[in-house]
Amino acid sequence: MTVSDAKSLDINELLAKLGYQPTRRTAKDTWYKRPYGTESHASFHVSRDGRAWFDFGTGQGGNIIDLALLLGPC
Repeated sequence: MTVSDAKSLDINELLAKLGYQPTRRTAKDTWYKRPYGTESHASFHVSRDGRAWFDFGTGQGGNIIDLALLLGPC
């Protein structure tokens, strides 16, 4: 798999495979509790197309590769 192939994967599908469920869905994005920490309210959102994420609690964001680096060792 190339980097370009990896970046085209859906972040929502990755999170579902890892056991994370969204707390809400809107027309613009999907919201989760932070998958790499703890929080009481969802601040982690994934874009409508599933290619980008942003965590309003930490100010971090990026693509699926950036998220994978936060979730575990490579």
